[in-house]
Amino acid sequence: MMSISHTGIIDQRRILFWRKLQSRSHVLLQLLASLSINEHIAVCSQYGICAVNVSTDFVKYSVWSAFEQSAV
Repeated sequence: MMSISHTGIIDQRRILFWRKLQSRSHVLLQLLASLSINEHIAVCSQYGICAVNVSTDFVKYSVWSAFEQSAV
């Protein structure tokens, strides 16, 4: 079974990758991002990220905070 630290790192990378897809000017990449928005929102909600357009630092901080809270 994967520990929370590995899960958090994977989720953080998924969120940041989705943001990159969304911000690209290529139509197919934007289409892929829009088709997976529900999955993105579900992952973000686990870490208290409510907005789609948040900074990379905020994503990293939110994932780390969730990890700290789960370790206590």
